[in-house]
This record gives sequence, C-alpha cells and structure tokens, in this order.
Amino acid sequence: MILQRDSEATVARRESIVERREAILNCSQKPNSKFDVTLSIKHLQRKIKDTEKNMTECEKMSRDLMEDRDGLSQRLERQKVLLTQLSGAISNMESELVNLQDCKDRDLVKLVTLQNRIRKLQAVCKGSYKPLSDCESVEAALKVQLEHVKKYCNTLHQVCAAFPPHRLPLRKLILTLEAGMETQNQ
Repeated sequence: MILQRDSEATVARRESIVERREAILNCSQKPNSKFDVTLSIKHLQRKIKDTEKNMTECEKMSRDLMEDRDGLSQRLERQKVLLTQLSGAISNMESELVNLQDCKDRDLVKLVTLQNRIRKLQAVCKGSYKPLSDCESVEAALKVQLEHVKKYCNTLHQVCAAFPPHRLPLRKLILTLEAGMETQNQ
C-alpha cells in the first residue's frame, strides 16, 4: 500500500512538471513549428509509455499484495483451528487432572485409614491394644444422642400443631422415633 502511494505520488509530480513545461511552451509568443509539434507528440508518447509502465508496476504490486494477504488469511485460519484444538485439549487435560487429583486424595484417605487399621491389628496381635472408649463413654454418647432425638420429636410435635395437613406423615415419624427411644431406655 505504501509503495503504491509512493508510485502514485511520483507519477503525479512528474505530470505536474510536464504540465508546467507545456504551459511555459504554450505561453511563448513563437508560432508553433512542425518541429515543436513533433517534439510535443514524442513527449506525449513518452509520457503515455511511462504512465503505462507505472500502471503495470502498480498492478503487479497490487496482485502481489493481494496474494500475500490471501496467504496470511489462510495461515491465520490454520492458526485459529490449531488454537481451538489446543484449547479443547487443554480443557480435557484440566478435567482429567482434576479427576486424577480427586482420585489421589481418595486413595490417600484410604491409605491412612488402612494404615491405622494395620497398626490396631498389629497391636491386637501383640496384646498391647487398648480400646479407645469404655462403657461409660459409650453410655454418655448414647445419652447425648437420645437427647437430640427428644429435641427432634418435640420440634416435630410443634410442626404438627402448626401444620395440621402434614400431621399424618409426621406422626408416623414421631412414633418411630419415640419407639426407638423407648427401646434404648429399656
């Protein structure tokens, strides 16, 4: 584009110089002779020839630039396709990495659990195992759980009072919980 503009500017300058020269020649008071006319014709022919040459060069340059543009457009399209493919591959790899990390974390938890079991089993085999809880701590935990169940039963009774249409399904749940509490109390 720049080269084309430079060529056009050069042609325009040359034309203006020729036009000035012609204007000076025409302004002179001399009558035109056959020699002057022949000279003017040769000059005009040369001017036409130069213009055609410049036009051919500009057309060639324009074709070259269009070919370059087409080549760059094709390359850009290939790069876009490649970028899309790579982006998809990265997304797949990221999700696979997340899955592998999750699997690793699960396996680590299993490993720690199994190691703890092995230590306890080894302690049992050696006879040095001591239970972590005794009868009193189990009874205390059971008592806390029964208290929670009582609170849930009381809350369900209040919901039954507030929402009579739901009384029947909730009543079945309440009866089940109360039966479980009676069994634990005995």
